[in-house]
Amino acid sequence: MLVDDRTRPRRGQTLGIFSAYVALAIALTWPLAPQIATAVPNDLGDPVLNTWILWWNAVAVPFTSTWWNAPAFFPTEGVLTFSEHLLGLSPISTPIYWLTGNIQLGYNVALFLSFPLSAFFGYLLCRDLTGRRDAAFIGGLIFGFTPYRIVQLPHIQVLCSYWMPIALLGLHRYIRDERPRWLVLFGVGWLMQALSNGYYLAFLSVLVGCWILWFVPLRRWRIWLNIGVAWAVAALPVVPIVLKYREVHHALGLRRSVDEMLLYSADITSFFDHTNRLVVWRFLPAFHRPEGELFPGIAGLVLVAVGLWLSRAGKSAAVDAPPPSRGRRRLRLGLTIATLFFLAGAISAGVAPWEFKIGSMTVSATHMHKPMSLALYCAIALLFTAPRVRRSTSGRTVLGFYVLAAPLMWLLSFGPKPTFMGIQALYQGPYAWLIQLPGLDTLRTPARFHMVAMLCLSCAAAICFSRIAARVRRPALLTGVFIVIVMSDTWIHGFPLEPAPKPWPVQQHLAPGPVLELPLGGLGNDVESMYRSMWTGNAVVNGYSGYAPPWYGAVDDGLHRRDPAVFAELSARGVRQIVLNKQTDESQGWLEYFANRPDVELVHDDGVHRLYRLPEPPQTAQRSFGRPVSIAGITANLRPALVPLMTDGDLKTRWESGPQRGIEEVTIDLGTVAPVGALVLSLGEFSRDTPRDLQIEVSADGTAWTEVWRGSAASQTFRAVFDDPVRIPATFDLGDRTARYIRLRQFGEDKVFYWSIAELSVLAPAGR
Repeated sequence: MLVDDRTRPRRGQTLGIFSAYVALAIALTWPLAPQIATAVPNDLGDPVLNTWILWWNAVAVPFTSTWWNAPAFFPTEGVLTFSEHLLGLSPISTPIYWLTGNIQLGYNVALFLSFPLSAFFGYLLCRDLTGRRDAAFIGGLIFGFTPYRIVQLPHIQVLCSYWMPIALLGLHRYIRDERPRWLVLFGVGWLMQALSNGYYLAFLSVLVGCWILWFVPLRRWRIWLNIGVAWAVAALPVVPIVLKYREVHHALGLRRSVDEMLLYSADITSFFDHTNRLVVWRFLPAFHRPEGELFPGIAGLVLVAVGLWLSRAGKSAAVDAPPPSRGRRRLRLGLTIATLFFLAGAISAGVAPWEFKIGSMTVSATHMHKPMSLALYCAIALLFTAPRVRRSTSGRTVLGFYVLAAPLMWLLSFGPKPTFMGIQALYQGPYAWLIQLPGLDTLRTPARFHMVAMLCLSCAAAICFSRIAARVRRPALLTGVFIVIVMSDTWIHGFPLEPAPKPWPVQQHLAPGPVLELPLGGLGNDVESMYRSMWTGNAVVNGYSGYAPPWYGAVDDGLHRRDPAVFAELSARGVRQIVLNKQTDESQGWLEYFANRPDVELVHDDGVHRLYRLPEPPQTAQRSFGRPVSIAGITANLRPALVPLMTDGDLKTRWESGPQRGIEEVTIDLGTVAPVGALVLSLGEFSRDTPRDLQIEVSADGTAWTEVWRGSAASQTFRAVFDDPVRIPATFDLGDRTARYIRLRQFGEDKVFYWSIAELSVLAPAGR
């Protein structure tokens, strides 16, 4: 007999459930517990960045200008918008930092608790859905210990998904007794999840929208209104954050491209992809792509499959149910034939594209994704005409919702153009419709919908477990078996830990003010530079985040090329302290460079690192120039078809050279000899595509050429970003010449970044 545990909550048992989850988390993450104050989980990349963000949340007052202008990527403002702000995690990490002064301890505790808290809050939701503690324990275990959490160890914001089940619990309770406190619970759960992870702000909202459509009939308009008001109130604190992100990203021209979304979308085969740390399932073959390890484990899938089989219509229901009408049988037959037909067309297109004509009509299958899309739509229509599914949808059953919501969330994780082993399998996925909504086009990782899908799967699995347990004599034994299966799904060879970065002795000699650590660039150098700044309080030029300011790539390249103009630009903006790490491959070149610069002062050498101080820059007046000069024509020795894009007025189009090989040449013809003062090469969104070694020459007749500028474009790009971060008009002073032709020759090499020109113009001297 099913005992409804919802009506008799026992505090001791509930504490015991949470303690069991904590014990399992300790075992899974061992040896994190004995090193929780000193080690960095997984690697020294994103975990170091997120530790730094939590530190900043603890020392700066949220929502103030100081808080937004976090001390990295100096002198750029609004740096905190380059990544997650993690405010939803600060209630755990900030008190620990205030008490101990150890933010690494705060980060590690927050990360560790993401396992038992997700499991426990999932347990509370599943207990409400099933009325059984054993079923709820298994459901919470599936959600809190899914193999996906091992994949996402570098991303604490993805792990901290424990507010999602709280939001759904509030909704389920509210439609049961309509007391306002359940709306408060929903609002708090949604808000805290939104403050923990920007992805879940959007992805959880999609699930909540589906939940409302399923469980709340349109005629119950008062329920719709009350949930809508509660949701709107919960969203109020998020509004200023979203607006600030939008303001900074728009001002700096930061955006996500569709190509990034495609790169970080899951593949249909991603259900078999997994981290190689798994003990049991590491033998599974998988097609791998970034963020694509979505193996859900077998426990939840087995439970749902067995539970659905057991919950099929009973014999008496089958007898009493009216037979489907002839029209419905014909519809299902037609949909079955259509599904098979389009599926065959997709398979044949994948083997050998074909087409033929029937009269004036052409029938073809040249790409598999179009017929596969039609096959999918027909299959979905066929599914929803099945008697059991119709009964589930008409009855708005809880199991029906979570069983259908899980594959929908997985379908969204495939991104705008779902693929099968890297080949486009569907013409368009539902995620392509989703990104038409404001703000969702800024999220580059659709694959993270998988965590929402796992919540749905865990709820469905708990319900199915309760139905299975009601039919067996020893439900405790069944519970134990599935505890073993769930933990086997996600068990790993040892929790990965790295020693936390430590401060450098040379940093004791830093004066107040921003610092540049050399070498700039590279994940380890930059993110550890941010981490070390927690001990000194100095802002750093270095930075690592989801975005980088438009000038970062140009300055990185200029420093690698030892461009003194870059140091002059940094010094002009207050960056006069440089710390050099002598243990890197580039250190010898830097030591020689500074040795040949007598104006650079050596402040301290601790044997491994050196502290230098740059001289104050000379006071120079910024030159002004006149109006644009008319251009008669432009020629290029590479990609000539793209030349018109240099002057089409569109910053999203460009002429580009391909990887820089040192042979690129562009010639500008003004049509007649005219005074010229400057050349402006606007980069737009292609800020890293600067010429590595540019020579600019002028000529009156096209025969005799005079060099007027030579070097990298790094300092011009750096300056241009602050003048106009959207256009990035890199301006080259030609020295008030008279010329008809201007020739640009690029002598540097770069195998990754192109030389790009979004817009080009020539300016007359001042007053002309």
